[in-house]
Amino acid sequence: MGLRIIEILAKLKDSENIKTRQGIFSPVFRLLMSLLIIILTALSGNAIFSISILAILLIIVAVNKAADIVTIVKPVIFPVMLTVIIMLPAVFMGNPKSMLTVSLKVLISLLTISIMNFYSGWQGLSSALDTLRLPEMFIMVMDTTIRYIHILGQICSDMDEAVRLRRIGKKDVRKEGLSGIAGTAYLRSKDMAYSMSEAMTCRCFTGKYKTSKKYGFTGYDLLCIIFMALILIYFIYTENI
Repeated sequence: MGLRIIEILAKLKDSENIKTRQGIFSPVFRLLMSLLIIILTALSGNAIFSISILAILLIIVAVNKAADIVTIVKPVIFPVMLTVIIMLPAVFMGNPKSMLTVSLKVLISLLTISIMNFYSGWQGLSSALDTLRLPEMFIMVMDTTIRYIHILGQICSDMDEAVRLRRIGKKDVRKEGLSGIAGTAYLRSKDMAYSMSEAMTCRCFTGKYKTSKKYGFTGYDLLCIIFMALILIYFIYTENI
């Protein structure tokens, strides 16, 4: 199980390696719209609103190519299945509506995030956060965390592969090597933290962190604002039914 988690971490890509598709909306308003959808879905007590939002998201996914659809949907499948399994006892306790409601909201939230990630990528999101005037130190910490998780995941993946190649017969030595992999990853992360701290000191880091791009307001963003207003109005309408 531990090595399976390592394999998942190794698959994380930093922003340079992610091929994103530029949508008509800027990442700033795409981020705001995603947050609005997630918040309203969590607050919604009417299934009509959630199903309507899910239908819109599925239409957005469906207009992409087959390979892109797989890229968007694949990260969503396992968490949704896990949610269904966790909420399954509610069915036997006579409350199946709870399982359906929670699973539906988790599906909408994850699908929204996956679509946003596909169209924006991490570079677009970090630039959007900078445009929204979030603290530069906060953006730097998030950006650095994502990058180093990717690096450590690759290191762990390489060590895991080395352990597999040393397997003799049917004896499973992977469990024995897990503690060594975890310890080595910890030491490497500690060394990288010290190296980064020394590099920031040598470069006289003052807390300024520049992102790749800043986004201005366009005509398409006006359409995004109108769409967000319509979603909010529809939410209020469905909650009063």
